[in-house]
Amino acid sequence: MTCCTNFKKLLISKTPKKVYCKSDSDIYEVLAKYGNENKAIDFARKRHSEWLKEYRNPSDMIVCSTVYALISEIRGKTTQLSV
Repeated sequence: MTCCTNFKKLLISKTPKKVYCKSDSDIYEVLAKYGNENKAIDFARKRHSEWLKEYRNPSDMIVCSTVYALISEIRGKTTQLSV
């Protein structure tokens, strides 16, 4: 829950949004406009790498995910299609 609270505070402070709703249909557009997807992917990759030093079981990595790997793979596939 702390993660969601911190995300809400950051979103409200760095974007024109004054309310956070997890199911907002425009959340990706807001994050893409005011955030940095490449930086987020790099941060997530580094964080995951750090957690791997301590934990082997993904379910033990409470504040970590591998969504960055999925996004990177999707980006690679869409880039190949547009060439």
